[in-house]
Amino acid sequence: MNELITLAEMEALAALHYREEVANNVPAVMDTLCEDPHYEFYPMGLRIRGRAAVEEMYRRMLVAPIARTPLELRPRKRTAGPDGLMSEDEATIRDDEGKLHRVAAVSVYSFEGTLMKGERVYLNDVGAALTMQALGPDFLKLPGVDWI
Repeated sequence: MNELITLAEMEALAALHYREEVANNVPAVMDTLCEDPHYEFYPMGLRIRGRAAVEEMYRRMLVAPIARTPLELRPRKRTAGPDGLMSEDEATIRDDEGKLHRVAAVSVYSFEGTLMKGERVYLNDVGAALTMQALGPDFLKLPGVDWI
């Protein structure tokens, strides 16, 4: 159990983190994360570790269609425990060509002290393809980025 943050504080921090993602505010998103964040994306098996790699991930993703404010957001389930949160959502987004996509995701948020440690994100095939497109083929060459 995370002794330094309450459930209400985890929920408030996750909400702030999401608001800053939607606002495309990379510095504010990074302010919600601990010193050594860790992200994983499935089914791709992508692991992103460390502030520099996570910050670059956000720089690339927050301007891409995958991170735009959805035309429709359908929260399906929220679960909270003593050391983390989980959300299951479906969203409809429009890409740069105007095509609509349905993205389904399960996100597991972990915490370290009073900040977020990172996320494990499980995407449907559409979400996985849009995420990899946003990150670009050179992203895997960055320090802190590799396959699980």
